[in-house]
Amino acid sequence: MKFTYACMYAGKTTKLITEYFADKHKGIHDVVIKPAIDDREGSFKGWGWTESRLIKTKIPAYYYSNLQEELPKLSYDKLLIDEAQFMSEEDVKYIASLSLPVHAYGLKTDMNGHLFTGTAQLLAIADDIDEMESLCQIHKCNNKAVAHICNQTSKDGVLIEKGNVKFTPVCYKHWREYHG
Repeated sequence: MKFTYACMYAGKTTKLITEYFADKHKGIHDVVIKPAIDDREGSFKGWGWTESRLIKTKIPAYYYSNLQEELPKLSYDKLLIDEAQFMSEEDVKYIASLSLPVHAYGLKTDMNGHLFTGTAQLLAIADDIDEMESLCQIHKCNNKAVAHICNQTSKDGVLIEKGNVKFTPVCYKHWREYHG
């Protein structure tokens, strides 16, 4: 199992879409799954679509509510997971037990600077871990982005960017300044 993580706007979903099309060209049947909590593209349960903020190419995606019940009903050669940070510890262990290739993409930390549950488990057990780097989005800062600030607050650190909710990837210095 491979896990690729990065801050928002680093191109994780773009990379997933590229992998999807490259596999399709090779005759590999990928299925892309996403947790139903991610409703940026719409409130999907079951089949819907996903796209990157960077490229506007839509690909089919299955939005799950109960991964361990729904995944066995799908047919695929390889599993691509978008927004993997929202997975439970049990779901990560379940996908790690599959006898097919799995590539998960997600965020490392929530807006409060804590590891997501899914991310923590993926970092613990993934065979291959890759970080996609991006830069802090504060004007004239060229430090590596390692966290996010948000124009809204959430005690559990989980908000979906849509409507008036906006995130900004920042370096640790700017994240500390924002959080006091």
